[in-house]
Amino acid sequence: PNIALMGRATQSSLHDINGVAAHAVDGNKNPNYEGLSCGHTQADFGPWWRLDLQEQHTIITVVITNREDCCSERLRGVQVWVGDSLEKGGHDNFHCGLQSSRFPSNDLVRFCCYGTVGRYVTVLIPNRTEFLTLCEVEVFGSVPLMHSDSVQSREYGGGSPNSPTEKNVTLTSGVMQSSLYHVDGIPERAIDGNRDSHYSSLSCLYTQKEWEPWFRVDLLQVHKVSAVTVTNRGDCCWDHLKGAEIHIGNSLKMNGLKNPMCGKIYITAPGYTESFCCNGMEGRFVTINIPGRQEFLTLCEVEVFGVPIPCPELLSEFYILTKSHNYFLKDIPQYFFLLFQITEHRDYSHPKICLRTPINMALTGTATQSSTYEKIGSPDRAIDGNSNSNYRKHPCTHTKRDRNPWWRVDLKDSRTVVTVVLTTRSDCCTSRIKGIQVRVGDSLENEGRSNFHCARFLLVLCCEGAMFFCCNGATGRYVTVFLPNTRNFLSLCEVEVFGYGASGNHESKRAPPTGWFIKCINALLHINHTWLHGEKYSKNIARISEVIQSSVYNKDGIPEHAIDGRNDNKYSSLSCLLTQKQWEPWFLVDLLMVHKVSSVSITNRGDYCWKRLKGGQIHVGNSLKENGLENPMCAKIEKVAQGNTEAYCCNGMKGRFVTINIPRREEILTFCEVDVLGVPSTCNQMHGEKYSFLDFQKTFQWQKNIARISEVIQSSVYNKDGIPEHAIDGRNDNKYSSLSCLLTQKQWEPWFMVDLLMVHKVSSVSITNRGDYCWKRLKGGQIHVGNSLKKNGLKNPMCAKIEKVAQGNMEAYCCNGMKGRFVTINIPGREEILTFCEVEVLGVP
Repeated sequence: PNIALMGRATQSSLHDINGVAAHAVDGNKNPNYEGLSCGHTQADFGPWWRLDLQEQHTIITVVITNREDCCSERLRGVQVWVGDSLEKGGHDNFHCGLQSSRFPSNDLVRFCCYGTVGRYVTVLIPNRTEFLTLCEVEVFGSVPLMHSDSVQSREYGGGSPNSPTEKNVTLTSGVMQSSLYHVDGIPERAIDGNRDSHYSSLSCLYTQKEWEPWFRVDLLQVHKVSAVTVTNRGDCCWDHLKGAEIHIGNSLKMNGLKNPMCGKIYITAPGYTESFCCNGMEGRFVTINIPGRQEFLTLCEVEVFGVPIPCPELLSEFYILTKSHNYFLKDIPQYFFLLFQITEHRDYSHPKICLRTPINMALTGTATQSSTYEKIGSPDRAIDGNSNSNYRKHPCTHTKRDRNPWWRVDLKDSRTVVTVVLTTRSDCCTSRIKGIQVRVGDSLENEGRSNFHCARFLLVLCCEGAMFFCCNGATGRYVTVFLPNTRNFLSLCEVEVFGYGASGNHESKRAPPTGWFIKCINALLHINHTWLHGEKYSKNIARISEVIQSSVYNKDGIPEHAIDGRNDNKYSSLSCLLTQKQWEPWFLVDLLMVHKVSSVSITNRGDYCWKRLKGGQIHVGNSLKENGLENPMCAKIEKVAQGNTEAYCCNGMKGRFVTINIPRREEILTFCEVDVLGVPSTCNQMHGEKYSFLDFQKTFQWQKNIARISEVIQSSVYNKDGIPEHAIDGRNDNKYSSLSCLLTQKQWEPWFMVDLLMVHKVSSVSITNRGDYCWKRLKGGQIHVGNSLKKNGLKNPMCAKIEKVAQGNMEAYCCNGMKGRFVTINIPGREEILTFCEVEVLGVP
């Protein structure tokens, strides 16, 4: 309740008879002074207004109604203090945190007091001469306190951040950020308990300059969060934090940015520490990001005050919630399919799902198998931490053609096993694993076949042959994988055993209680997030891409609607694309560079027209010939359902362009969202070296195509349609008739040169070849990078040679940070015409 109504108000002075202090607690929130509802002081130094509640109360929130008819800016810097002391004008009391740092004329100003106990509420403007005008002050809290300690704990789960029951929970949390500027700016700096606001003190995080950078705290389990406190940089760069948002929730979708917002940072100051009231918002993840612009994210400390929500170990009956369905589960084995609903949305939102992070215990075990086919197929290959599923590139285990072949890992001690993930071969032989089983226990009798039988989850996840088994907390030392009742080869590329070190009390041979099914879900949620967001797979790269479609029905059906991150399946919500009715309509995503695409997900229309997508095709590749329809096909859309999101596995197909089309008929193409999961096909990967997504982020993510702002020249011009500027116009159209390609005359060793205007470190050069004709002329071309103009740059070091050419393809060539101002492409050693359609140079000054 608003307990201010029962208090008595005073203030430092009286402006006139219409501005008495009591007007601010009369229950009338009229923001106009002439409405006789505002308190008003004279222009005092440090003016104050105070409410005496007559006795102690637990104060949760204070809400101030600012003046609207004029002078709203006077409230800038206002503070609220709560406590029992009147010394120093109440400055010895607890300082309530401001929930929002902006003061628009018609807004309420909210302060978090976190359950602080006190009799007096003081509102003041410190350190300047000012009028203080308050049109209403509302104080929300408990009934009068008799025993402050017990009531404080009961009413708000811990009260203020200074109370013993509610602490800064970030000190024991995990952290992550979108990128790393330098090793001195790691995310752990922001939760070290040190509010030092200088980067040189090794106490601040720092990302690269990128689009919508973010920092995330994983509290490891769901908490009720009362407040988040952020300490800004004090040495420099404090303006970078302006406009930042704080999100709290259980979803990892878009790195937590889909969770509800607790607060927004509107005003920044050097070294300033600001608190944001979250009013008990529930969540495991706290994300801070800079929305809507390219920026550095840097700050020095994040403190999260809250209390954990208890999680029951065992539940005989429970609910699992997804975004669109509620499932009541009693007979657990019949509902394994529900996990796909949870993992698809990566939503940890239900409070009864305990979120303890499992570990892969197989990495410290020893492996054996029934036999070894060849030396490179030894059993230890499945626990080396490398889940490459191509036997020819990274050897997997391989038995001989045995009767009931098996593979086993010895965990060295009896462990609690929650989930087992098998990565099988994707290059061939997928039929060999039919009927595969996983058993967990302490017995080696009959090769472990009498141990607990883990149930397989039939998930439609694009994990290059990954199979998930739920072991429900079965305890045992041995995990055995085998093919029963058959004579066959057994080949495993990786076996991951997720669980905990301490074993439970139940025997491994019998099915464990229902509560362990929850833990299995948690483990798979964790594993699925790792698969989709770790080194193996990246985030949804369609969100940062460019899109085009064959035609537009009207302005409500533009292609950008399909990559806006919203899964709303209704056209009226402005979240779907719609072409005109035409022959073989298409939609194309330009990922801006070559990627290894693991999957493409499409959200169909949920209102009507959803049948139109049937028979559609998904193509992935580097060619723009026929709008990408000449590229290899990833999948065909055989089945459609109203409003459904379907995932199609592309198994690491390489390409820059993803095209969706309706072949061989006149049709309207319409759907609501496209998600493309994949990782960049980096230069180092082309050379066979390991290159993680994090490494890519550090090296390439914030680099742009610097050729677009450069100057160009070529050895000759065939005609005005083939000028060199066409090669840096940002268009990947590969037809000369579209005025998007350069063309020289036929001459000895023709060349084209880009002047980057200053020295750059060049990471890669991409060239889009002609798609109409003449595309073979580029074969044997060379790319030079350096600072010399001798022989038009041909004396500079060579980055790459164009050995292979394909019609209309875009090929990327790695220059590994070569330094230079000039990039030259030429055809050496023969008389030739030089022609191609686009050059992109990635690098940094």
